[in-house]
Order: sequence, then structure tokens, then C-alpha cells
Amino acid sequence: MQSIVPYTKEIQFKSRIFEICSISLEHEINPGDTEITGNFIISGEYKSHEVSVNKEEFNYKLPFHLEVTDTIDKNSIQFEITDFNYQVVNEDTLKVDIEFQVSATTIEPVRIEEREAISEIKKEVIEDIDDL
Repeated sequence: MQSIVPYTKEIQFKSRIFEICSISLEHEINPGDTEITGNFIISGEYKSHEVSVNKEEFNYKLPFHLEVTDTIDKNSIQFEITDFNYQVVNEDTLKVDIEFQVSATTIEPVRIEEREAISEIKKEVIEDIDDL
């Protein structure tokens, strides 16, 4: 399984944004059986006025969600941010565009015949143990 996912979010700040002085993007993921959830963490510093020497810090958690249609091996998940852009909109909003890629090994479902064979083997092992 491999997916490339675009993600866009607008973050409303409490004050005017004149300039983004620094910005960083981190992530945390939580794989589940049918979905991958997590957060992008956007943090940094900005100036609210042109003549200001003071910088204000910001830190936002942006949740994301990706449904998985295949059965995947959770231990094989690879997550990579492939693109990150941002821009200030309307002087008080930071718009972030993130593109990320998720890949994982697909687990083939067990066929009914194989399941029945496994059940028979389990029964035989239990009977052998009981005979001891």
C-alpha cells in the first residue's frame, strides 16, 4: 500500500501576523487496524508588527486521519512528509499545505481453505497434548 496525501489547513492567530520568523513541522502517527491518525505540530515565532523587535511564539497541533482499505502490517508503516509550504492570509491566518506519503506492506487475507487447515492442525496438536 502506498498513498500520497495532500493536507491543507488554515490556522487563525490571535493577533496580526506581519512576518513568520521561524517555523517547524513535526508529526506523530498512531496506526490502527483500519486507519492511521496523528497530528502535525506546527511551531515557530512571528512578528506582529513591522517595527517590532519582539517575537511571539506559536504552537499548533493539527490532527489528520487516513483510512486504510487494505489490511496492513502496522510495523511496516513508513511516513514521510514530501512537501511543506505556508503563507499568511488576511494578516491573521497561516495557511499550511502539507503533502505526505504513507507506505506499508499489505497482508494477504487468509483463504477459507487455509483457515480450515489451520483449525485442523490446532485440533491435532491439542489432541496430542491431551494424550500426553
